[in-house]
Amino acid sequence: MNILIQLNSNHPKTIKELSLFVIHQSKFSTVLKTFIHHLIVIGYAGGGVQEEAFYRVEGSKIKDAKIFYSTVSGPGILEYKIDEEGASLVDIPLFEDSEEFQNAALALMPKYISFIEEQDIFMPINNEKKFEASPKFPTSFLRSLQNVYWPFSHLINDKFPYPDFITPLMKMWLAQYESDAMEQITVLGIFEWEFFPNKKNRPRRRRRVNRIAEVDFNVPTQFKRRYYFLQIDESTLHVYAEYGFSMAGSAMADEYTFKEGSFVKGEHFLYRFS
Repeated sequence: MNILIQLNSNHPKTIKELSLFVIHQSKFSTVLKTFIHHLIVIGYAGGGVQEEAFYRVEGSKIKDAKIFYSTVSGPGILEYKIDEEGASLVDIPLFEDSEEFQNAALALMPKYISFIEEQDIFMPINNEKKFEASPKFPTSFLRSLQNVYWPFSHLINDKFPYPDFITPLMKMWLAQYESDAMEQITVLGIFEWEFFPNKKNRPRRRRRVNRIAEVDFNVPTQFKRRYYFLQIDESTLHVYAEYGFSMAGSAMADEYTFKEGSFVKGEHFLYRFS
């Protein structure tokens, strides 16, 4: 099963803290000749309300899939259906594979969130990480469900105008480290390392950041917040960041590796003041 959990660190220990919690699983159906996706989603919906949803999606392309969903995550029925004929109320029992997924998901859920009966809400077990996801979590598939039924007020910065060169791994890094401050980012870009000889004959070659492409979001602020990425492989990023005012800022570059659902900071490459 794939897991995604996103927290709002600006509202700890409140109903707003659990922005989004998702359990996903897909299996190929030899009967339907397509993948069947099951999801349980719990998250903040705005107005001091937390919502739940259960999805069964027959097919990997939302626009062509037959979709069943319910407005509760626990044991029950499939309330609605969407197919080529449109949306309809069905109120049918869970399919056998849907029930199997639901039972397994509900058994896994207490590892990540707990139900506070007095408040009738779910809260995270561990709030040290703002963002955590399985390495192969289908973010784009989850995002496409917004066009079906999505009562939640959050998704992984789905409305942010990412440049075309920003990869899914880069988006995951931004979700983990900048999910509460995406609107404050002034520039996103990509870079490469330029190496040149060290005149002092030290064993380690000197590095210089060579910016390849960037997009300025024209944020009305004098405080810069720029991020440049270099993707090394499917799980490793080099991130070069610049912060501060034009005559009083700092820049740093570090390596990050995505493993066990989140990024881990590794080698430190440079740090300087301006």
